[in-house]
Amino acid sequence: MPLYAKSIAIIDEKQDILNLFLEVLEDEGYQPTGFTNPVSFLEYVKQHKDEFDFVILDYSRISPIEGGELANKVYEINPKIKMILLTAYSDIVTHTRNLEVIKKPINLHHLLDIVKRYMNRSVVN
Repeated sequence: MPLYAKSIAIIDEKQDILNLFLEVLEDEGYQPTGFTNPVSFLEYVKQHKDEFDFVILDYSRISPIEGGELANKVYEINPKIKMILLTAYSDIVTHTRNLEVIKKPINLHHLLDIVKRYMNRSVVN
């Protein structure tokens, strides 16, 4: 089982999806933290800017902050945090630096492959 000094943040407004992702990542030895509110997550990152190595953002059009905008704000706080954007929408355009967009629904094995790839990747500035 892999051991990581830092953790993963998952932001998804749907508690059941969030719980599933948290459970799968914990079973793989990661240290995930979940947030259902993007504003709360942003406030947390402002106070703990070096806590997360990787962030999984869900794009939601009903959020107070949509995923691309949230990613930009996180990048301003700590440009070393690696992030991906999960979305079920096909018309998403993101202007966030190096933000990979992953289509939902996502197979849990695919999610784990993506997490492993990013956790093993160095940040390119």
